[in-house]
Amino acid sequence: KIGWSECSARVLPQETTALAAELMEIDENLCRAELSAAQRAKAIKRRKEIWEAMRPTGGTSCSTSLPDGRGAGPQHQREFAADTAKASGQSKQDINRHLARAEALGDDLDAVAGTSLDKGVELDALKEMAPEDRRELIGRAQAGESVTARGQDEDDRNVRLVRQTIADLARVAKSMTPQECAAIAARLGIGVAESSIAKALSN
Repeated sequence: KIGWSECSARVLPQETTALAAELMEIDENLCRAELSAAQRAKAIKRRKEIWEAMRPTGGTSCSTSLPDGRGAGPQHQREFAADTAKASGQSKQDINRHLARAEALGDDLDAVAGTSLDKGVELDALKEMAPEDRRELIGRAQAGESVTARGQDEDDRNVRLVRQTIADLARVAKSMTPQECAAIAARLGIGVAESSIAKALSN
């Protein structure tokens, strides 16, 4: 139906395991430029899971150990990054960057795929945000809104700081006279506009 007379195919040895076949499929996909940042990060995370599962098993069940009994440390991470870089044509630094995004964002990678947040710089900014703060932003992106996570972490901290300051001032004001409150407000430079903002934030 597509008009092809022939196409290339890879015939796998009979002894090829399901994990080995999946690993080859992931490597082929990683060589393709059309993967988005979220898709690439997810694929590399899955590749690491398969890569570790295919290592020779050893004699410990410690969660900080690899299947072959060695401790999971920097050397292990370097081995994986080097192996994946060789298979995909990307640098080890890029592999580690994609993996860090996937490990920090988890299931949120699926949520951002195909949205305005599906860019490397946006994923880096998202992983620095608290999970509860990024859910609202991801929801807006899924609804089709063009949003950015860059600068959100600092903005969120500032909003929390303002709200905490308002709460502290309100608590102190309960034991003060109106004149004392007015004097402190004047000293802090709080006018009508600031009071309106504070009232809105405290609601």
